[in-house]
Amino acid sequence: MNEPGTPPLHVQQTEDGSSTLVQASQHAESYHSLHGALSEARYVFARQGLGRWLAEHGLAPHARVLEYGLGTGMNLLASLELVLARGLPLTYTGLELHPLGDELLSQLRLGDADEEAVRAWRRGMHAPWDAPLDLGCGIHLNKRALRFQDFRPQPASHDVVYFDAFSPSTCPELWSAEVFRGAHLALAPGGLLVTYSASGLAKRALRAAGFHLERLPGALGKRHMLLARKEG
Repeated sequence: MNEPGTPPLHVQQTEDGSSTLVQASQHAESYHSLHGALSEARYVFARQGLGRWLAEHGLAPHARVLEYGLGTGMNLLASLELVLARGLPLTYTGLELHPLGDELLSQLRLGDADEEAVRAWRRGMHAPWDAPLDLGCGIHLNKRALRFQDFRPQPASHDVVYFDAFSPSTCPELWSAEVFRGAHLALAPGGLLVTYSASGLAKRALRAAGFHLERLPGALGKRHMLLARKEG
């Protein structure tokens, strides 16, 4: 997640045994679904994003993921499970304006996550920001502490984008055509963007940025999510 302010956060266990964070504010928005933080990350991002891209590019020697809203790193963990099971090299860039501190990260429960993936996740999430990290097994992580709007990607430098900002109703400025144009630029032709939101604002901004949209069933009882493609 990535938002303009930093209200107090508290850890809450979700139904699959993994933890999320909930804002102690009027909106009380959670970082992930209370029905299952890791389950949501596995379905929306690892399965429908990275997994789908790998299915469409079966001979790819590696994968490159860009996440808008690293937050608790739950989507990173789900992605690590996937690539470690396949022995596939991964380059993962995560953007987050307000990185979480080590004390808060240490309180998170990770449910039934794969142990090797958990070890790599801990090394990555507790490491310093804004410095490339080699997590072993061909996995490279780059955590960037900055606003979405200030990120300047190299063209065609990523294969999959995870868009996991706070909701359009809470932070509409993060769901802008300007931000999505940056994501579109970052993707190689044939690249995918996935997000949990299927709101009208998200759809309009994604189309304005040049994406072709598909609506998919959402996670854990949510009706819909979005898959956006960069043609080419």
